[in-house]
Amino acid sequence: MKSICSIITKIKYNSNKGITLVELIIVLALISIIMTLTYSLFHFNSQTYRLVDTRVNTQNEFRFMLEYLEKQIGTATRIELLGSEEADVSDGKMIFVNTDDSVGNLVSKEGMVVSKIRNSNLSDLSVEFSISGKNVRVKMEASDGHTIQKEIFPQNTTNIIGTVGNTYSYLKVIPVTTY
Repeated sequence: MKSICSIITKIKYNSNKGITLVELIIVLALISIIMTLTYSLFHFNSQTYRLVDTRVNTQNEFRFMLEYLEKQIGTATRIELLGSEEADVSDGKMIFVNTDDSVGNLVSKEGMVVSKIRNSNLSDLSVEFSISGKNVRVKMEASDGHTIQKEIFPQNTTNIIGTVGNTYSYLKVIPVTTY
């Protein structure tokens, strides 16, 4: 079998004859290998980009929601951790995840008014509240498996209602009353 160098040399010296079918097949094979490697690299990079982009969006959503919860918990005079939405919210604000649609949105409910805190693009978002000493522990989990936990110290609260060790889906905060 001829080596590639001898084929190139033959082409160089016998340019009047053109190229043979074998030479053409070898060149096409090399081009197809290069194209396959290039496509594989591009496909791998695009998958990695999508994965990183999803992870960054999830972290941004979590950060925004945690900042909101820190503000609400930090300034509340009383906090109640509840297992259901049935509690009286006439004197405060209920915070929970609304899963009525396919997207989980953190919402607040004051009286009968329910408002989205943020239009989240996280599907199957879950938020759990629990008591950890004098802090409220918040655990958020998205469907992609990304989880974050944070303990928030309520600065104005000495009264946290809930059972230590239990997890709750609803958080009721009673804001500071100003006169």
